Amino acid sequence: RPADPNRRCPTLPLPSQDTLFLKRQKSPSPDMGTVDSSSELSLPGRVSRVFTPASTLMLFALISAVFYAERRAFFRNELGALVSSLDLEGFLAFHFTVLAAFAALLYWYLTRPLAVYVLDYDLWQPKREEESKYACTRERFKALLENARETTAIRAPGFDRARTVQSALNKRLTPDGEPAAFTQESIDFQMRIFERNGVGDFGYFPEMLWAQSPNMAGARDEAETVMFGAIDNVLLKTKLTPKDIDILIVNCSLFNPTPSLASMIVHKYGMNSSIRSFNLGGMGCGAAPIAVDLARDLLQSHAGKRALLISTENITQNFYFGQDRGMLLPNTLFRMGCSATVLTNKRSDVWRCKYKLLHTVRTHLGGRPEGYRAIFEEEDSEGIRGGRLSKELGKVAGEAILKNLQSLGPKALPVSEKLRYAWNMFCRRVLGKKGPAYVPNFKKAFQHFCIHTGGRGVIDKMEKTLSLTPGEVEPSRATLYRWGNTSSSSVWYELAFIEKKRRIRAGQRVWQIGFGSGFKCNSAVWEALPAAERVGV
Repeated sequence: RPADPNRRCPTLPLPSQDTLFLKRQKSPSPDMGTVDSSSELSLPGRVSRVFTPASTLMLFALISAVFYAERRAFFRNELGALVSSLDLEGFLAFHFTVLAAFAALLYWYLTRPLAVYVLDYDLWQPKREEESKYACTRERFKALLENARETTAIRAPGFDRARTVQSALNKRLTPDGEPAAFTQESIDFQMRIFERNGVGDFGYFPEMLWAQSPNMAGARDEAETVMFGAIDNVLLKTKLTPKDIDILIVNCSLFNPTPSLASMIVHKYGMNSSIRSFNLGGMGCGAAPIAVDLARDLLQSHAGKRALLISTENITQNFYFGQDRGMLLPNTLFRMGCSATVLTNKRSDVWRCKYKLLHTVRTHLGGRPEGYRAIFEEEDSEGIRGGRLSKELGKVAGEAILKNLQSLGPKALPVSEKLRYAWNMFCRRVLGKKGPAYVPNFKKAFQHFCIHTGGRGVIDKMEKTLSLTPGEVEPSRATLYRWGNTSSSSVWYELAFIEKKRRIRAGQRVWQIGFGSGFKCNSAVWEALPAAERVGV
């Protein structure tokens, strides 16, 4: 039909610029503050919401019913009778079985837990020109105790007069003529502990503690010094930018300001506003495996993410200036330290990762009074705040370690050790034979041990319990001597020692075990990858 030149086509409204923009826009930018849970959820997470075990069985039953009904209708007619001679029923049944097996395999693949890896880690260490500013030698430590003023102690309101009277009774003054914080007996006690607790002259104290100014500004300065130093190092090693971090976990037991330490890091490095940040406080020296456990749960729920773990402790406001011997022990043990670890589940990172996470086990004895008060922060009789180590600490720690091993053994021990343990239990409980309980040989499950540097006594106890050789506990003793007790980060300092000695080989397993207030004992087991054979930090 010829076109009518006088006929006009209806005009359609063109889409506005805003409409085009909305069509092009797919999802919020990573820098936007809101987080879309549906877009953030990984493929296993999305599939597991739809294909639950119940829904999968219902779908399988529905497909089977439909197939059975269609088969009966098909074979009723003449065409069905013709092809039945060709055994089409068996042919379809075989292919249906193959399809069901493929669907089950696909379901397992999509819902399996994502593997978690250590991309790399690094530690805080002062620059050479700053070592003298932080170094805690025996001479400097003794001078700090002798020069500590009574007014330096942080005490609760209403105790000032009682403390002043006690200082007057002690009849001891600092070289400046001011009332002293420590009596001569307290100084001698701390020096004796320092001489035999396994800590050397190479640890570090914060600058504000040397200046006897344990205020909030000094505590923030200490936190920034160790955390930013470790983070700068690990970002340089991994060639990542702060924008590449999706999850941030910080654990510090005794210093928890507002805003949090995690916010301090986000502000310093200008991280994405959609970052998931967590600040763990009061978890004690065993918090590093706790942070790893939390990061694993998050990374297994969200694919293609990286997590930055910061483990540290703060000394500035937690140095005890009183006379209670149960609260003086931490003064001689704890030193500055911090670790920064990058965990990832991105497939593009696997080729350069150093370790693969195998197991995490957490044990908590806080339900018992002796476990809850084994390490307790409180004020002494003069109102001075500090951390008290109870006399039941050794017993509680031994029980926590034993329970942790009982949970970790079935996961990590080889079959031969499991059979020996089961046979020993059967003989003692069923057959009534007398004899000691069999302690599995954990050296068949792990090749390297990173035991928390809680002190020489703690390391000796673990060495005896696990029948370890001096070489197997060397990383713990060397770390305690070189760095002191750096709290939760100590297990990473020990791993760095093993790497520097070039003892790591691909396929070997590393066991990190930490314990602290609560009372808690926590473990993390890693498998070394080829990249771990390189010289460590």
